[in-house]
Parts: sequence; structure tokens; C-alpha cells
Amino acid sequence: MSIFVWKKNPSLHCHSIWPLYSYTRKSSLEKTVPSDSGETEIRGLWITSRLSFIRLYISRLVTNFLFWPFITYHRDKIEQCTKVSVVGSMITYTRTPDSSDFAFGWRFLKRSKKKNSFSFELNPLFYYDVQNEEHEKTGTQQIKINNVHRQFLCGTVWRPNCQGKVFRWTY
Repeated sequence: MSIFVWKKNPSLHCHSIWPLYSYTRKSSLEKTVPSDSGETEIRGLWITSRLSFIRLYISRLVTNFLFWPFITYHRDKIEQCTKVSVVGSMITYTRTPDSSDFAFGWRFLKRSKKKNSFSFELNPLFYYDVQNEEHEKTGTQQIKINNVHRQFLCGTVWRPNCQGKVFRWTY
């Protein structure tokens, strides 16, 4: 590792001043896709090639941003997934085409939404879950069945159970 680095050739452009910043740009000599712009990585306050406090990585398919310990951002265009973490894992948000999750305080408050279900948690006080199921009936009508589950005080005090449309409360 040296304090100052400067490299430039047709497929690589790199310069850095340790430990302030590092810039690396890699490009393919044979561009198979016209919009292929290669990879770009910028690091700030970096210790080694794997450890840095600020990092930005951009490629055609993936984008990563890290400003440790405050924010982490990851976006993957192949999986169509976006993940954001703030203050370590204190606040997290994940989104895919079929689902989204939000959590605060390491799951103290959590909201999750999927294609056929929704859940909300306020731990340890309250839990709410709805699962929608669609069943086909003869003809063109569809029947929707909602399974609702609520839980209070971790289920120790009372908990409703839904079986069809009849509620049974347990203590």
C-alpha cells in the first residue's frame, strides 16, 4: 500500500491518496451492451481496500452506498431489490416487486407487506397479521378469505383466533 497511486490504461483508471480518498473506474474493452459503462468505485476515509467509512459503487446492475455507521444503501436491478439501513440496523427498509418491509428499533416497530399478506408489530405489545387468500368458485365469481390474527402482550393476556368468521378469544 502506498500513500499516492495513479494508474491509467484503457480498461482501468485509478487514483488515490491514502487515507483520504480512492477512485477506481473499470471499463470493458469489448462493450457487449451499448449502455455498458463499466464499474465505478469511490472510497473516502479508507483504511484498506475492504474497510472504508464512505463508499460508493456503481455498475450497470448494482448500486451500493455506505456512509458508516449512518446509512447503507443497496440496489440490485437484476433482483429488483432495494435495501436501506440507517444508523446501523436501527431503521431498515427493504423493497422487492412482491414485498416491502420496514423496521424500526431492531424490530420494535415492524411493518411488512407481501403480495397476499400484511403484518404490523409493535413489540412486545401488539401484533397484527392479515393473509388474503383467493379461491375460485364455480362460474366467474371469486371468493376472498381474510385470515386475521391479532395478539396482545405477546399473546399472554389475550389472543383472538379467526376461523372463518367466528372469533374465539383465549386467555
